[in-house]
Amino acid sequence: MPSLCAVIFMLGFAVGLAASTTAGTVMLILGGALFVGYWVWWLIALKDGQTPGKKVVGIRAVRADTGEPLQWGMMFVREFLVKGILFGILIGLSFGILFFVDSLWPLWDSRSQTLHDKVVRTQVAYV
Repeated sequence: MPSLCAVIFMLGFAVGLAASTTAGTVMLILGGALFVGYWVWWLIALKDGQTPGKKVVGIRAVRADTGEPLQWGMMFVREFLVKGILFGILIGLSFGILFFVDSLWPLWDSRSQTLHDKVVRTQVAYV
């Protein structure tokens, strides 16, 4: 998830500010390059209905009604707008409880969908 890159970038930025030396500058540049590289990879991977993590484990997001892989636009809506922004806000408002409910929901759902899958009418399937 892009949040991993944000952590790497912020760590590099903090080291760069704290140690304003050549090593700190290198860490800042490395963190920025990792951040940009991951986002580019993430955006490219979305066209196949897969995030980088889904690609690694051999799964993809598909439409719940037809089983077709999601196109780039719908995948962007699912991953960034719904999971990232909408659920990010709701998770914060629920003090993190929604994160656990959303993550555990597939255990008792007949279609093994998370709550964010239900919102955008998708599910995850093996490739």
